[in-house]
Amino acid sequence: MLRLRTASLGAAFALLAAACSSKPADNVATADSVSATTGATAAPTDTAMPAPAAASADTTARTAAAAPTSPAKEPSVKTTSSAGAMRVSPPVAADSTRKAKSATTTKPTTATAKPAATAKPAAATTPSTTAAPTTAAAAAAAPSAGEAQTGSVKVNRFMSYDAAAKRVNLEIIAAFNSQQGGFNFNGGSNGGHTITVPAGWQVQMHVKNVDAIPHSAIIIADQRPLPNAPDSPAIPRAYTSHVNDGLQPQTGADDLSFRASKPGNYLIYCGVPGHGPSGMFIKFVVSESATTPSYQM
Repeated sequence: MLRLRTASLGAAFALLAAACSSKPADNVATADSVSATTGATAAPTDTAMPAPAAASADTTARTAAAAPTSPAKEPSVKTTSSAGAMRVSPPVAADSTRKAKSATTTKPTTATAKPAATAKPAAATTPSTTAAPTTAAAAAAAPSAGEAQTGSVKVNRFMSYDAAAKRVNLEIIAAFNSQQGGFNFNGGSNGGHTITVPAGWQVQMHVKNVDAIPHSAIIIADQRPLPNAPDSPAIPRAYTSHVNDGLQPQTGADDLSFRASKPGNYLIYCGVPGHGPSGMFIKFVVSESATTPSYQM
């Protein structure tokens, strides 16, 4: 009895093994046809399993139409192992598809030139008129508008004249600066200044003492030796009051008026004793040839 049961179990196991290892031929064909039609990749299996029933031709066509295909990939190459299971090699991209993907389309760019900036016209510049510089001497000699209207001509700060009236106005300032220790007239000493007046002209002379000591003024002949304290003028009325005592320091003044009638060389001289010989004198000339007064420093 035991041997009979053992033989029955062995036969059953043998039948079961034969059924598991066998594979219907039509299932393999059906899988091949579906793969070729759709290009789908079958998953590789190590153990062959019974395949489902084959799909009809109409179902296969619909499946192929619905499945998306990629033009960039070539059809997969299928291989069948000795055990009957299908293996699919990895797809290789076609050279033409690769080139198509790598190629880029460059859109032509059109450079738009911006209009050049228009330069603004330069503003018209009016050249300025620059007056020529004038020297102090020229400015002093130029007559002012008022003087031109009245006929008065200013030579410098110490002299002006009216040619029509034949009159010259002089200002004589004793100790004008520190020249010669203050022994000077209008800054001139030892005959350093020369005043020229046409013969016959009227002379108006304003004498002023700004020094700390007394000074006076008197017109004497240009002679040597120089007198120490002259008291007689060479031209009538051509001297200040207190000719030997001198005008009051700092504020003393006097006005002289005389006619330069006699041509010759004279001196405007300080009459205070010792001042003239110390250099306190300038030249005064009455000229027959001169037509206008002049002042030479």
